[in-house]
Amino acid sequence: MVLLVHLGPCSYIADVGLGDGPPVPMPLETGPFTQAGKEYRLQARRGEWRFTHHAGASFPGFTVSLRTACAGAHEFAAYHAFYWSDPASTYRVSGVVLQRVRPDGEAVSL
Repeated sequence: MVLLVHLGPCSYIADVGLGDGPPVPMPLETGPFTQAGKEYRLQARRGEWRFTHHAGASFPGFTVSLRTACAGAHEFAAYHAFYWSDPASTYRVSGVVLQRVRPDGEAVSL
């Protein structure tokens, strides 16, 4: 899951997932960018943005649609309930591993 954040004239994508995505919000602009020594890429595609993960990442990337929006966090209640409690959820079937990384790239033990 990612958040699209608007701060004044600038927009950012913030990866709030449980994976190994960028540790700092990414400016919503086309091109490669580097964080914590890893290179990522954003590309605009007809109302969507494609994020390409760094080489060796746990997943290849994701697409962010600008055609959708939510009115509030309550819209995620069913999604949250499914992923954390349903026996068919990939979170329950394969587990979740967390690794926090400081902005300087140093891993933090949990």
